[in-house]
Amino acid sequence: MTEKKKVNICSQFVDRKSNSTGYMWQNLILFLEEDFNIKVISTDGDGTKNNYFTIKSTKLNYSFIGRLISLSSIAISIFIKMLKVIKSNEIIITGTNPVILLFFIPFLKRMKKLKWVLIVHDLYPWNLFVNQNIKNKVLKNSLEFFFKKIYDEADQIIVIGSDMKDYLSRHTKSNIQVIQNWVSTEDVQSIDRSNSTILKHLGLGKEFTVFQFFGNIGPLQDIENILKAITLVEEKSARFLFIGSGSKSYLIDEYIEKYHLNNLINYGPLEMSENCEGLSACDIAIVSLHKDMLGLGVPSKSYFSMAADKPILAIMDSKSEISQAVKNFSLGWCCAPNDPSLLASMIDEICISNKKVIESPRSKFIKHYSSDVLLSKFSKLLNSL
Repeated sequence: MTEKKKVNICSQFVDRKSNSTGYMWQNLILFLEEDFNIKVISTDGDGTKNNYFTIKSTKLNYSFIGRLISLSSIAISIFIKMLKVIKSNEIIITGTNPVILLFFIPFLKRMKKLKWVLIVHDLYPWNLFVNQNIKNKVLKNSLEFFFKKIYDEADQIIVIGSDMKDYLSRHTKSNIQVIQNWVSTEDVQSIDRSNSTILKHLGLGKEFTVFQFFGNIGPLQDIENILKAITLVEEKSARFLFIGSGSKSYLIDEYIEKYHLNNLINYGPLEMSENCEGLSACDIAIVSLHKDMLGLGVPSKSYFSMAADKPILAIMDSKSEISQAVKNFSLGWCCAPNDPSLLASMIDEICISNKKVIESPRSKFIKHYSSDVLLSKFSKLLNSL
């Protein structure tokens, strides 16, 4: 009998209860454990299992400096544990979280003659230039230089969008493969709109067309563009429900107060266990990205909304992974970012059309994006190393 390959998974989050990143990693681990000898190093792993090695985590801060210090501490702790746990000639799989850990991996790889698979959910450092509005040329050039060296060390890079592959291929000689984010059909159920407890609580019956923004409300989500568009929407049946939290969530309350908006609701965050209920509380899911984010990331909530059988209003560059999916599989509507007038007009048109143009996003999700379809690609990749 052939001995199973030894694979080490090292990530800050690997528990679905933590966040969407943890959800992705836990699904991957459970899938790979059937065919590989898996060890897991993280901050939130299952401490009852012998193959899980959990390190202490420091609390993250919203400020850039505070977050940098916290992530550095976590990265160093994970690296020290990797030195102790990982043996020579094994495979390691890491993500871009915590990003500081990437600076240590090339040394470990060379020291122990490892094969390194890097899953890129966030394309550093270029996403930082947008997120933190970094303009200093010396700093930008320095970060680009070091990250290019890091990417070149990976034996295999996995990106979650074709636009990310196009972008990164200009900066590294490593092999790059596209495997989109995976969601299990068992974890996200399609709940009929009429059974949504959230919509019932808010009094949003079928006479309203509910557009929902779900998840992180941050600087990369083009939030101000959406809010400006809401002030321009003419259709009285349109309602806008924000479920989540983030550094830009305060803007929702500001717009409600400033413009006296009775069509805008700031619901706040939900527990991970309530995600299914939250995703079902709408007619249309809004998925957005900042105008400068083409190739730098893919909103994972897109796939959760597809699994919940919700059509998507994609507000982002037309060449982005999600915009292309919406067009290719007729999953909803696409709108250019940073154009509130255009977005408002599109929302009006969607309300008038009564949402009848989109049929069964869930069936298309199952065929193209479910975990059953995507995770098998990892087994083939690892066996090829």
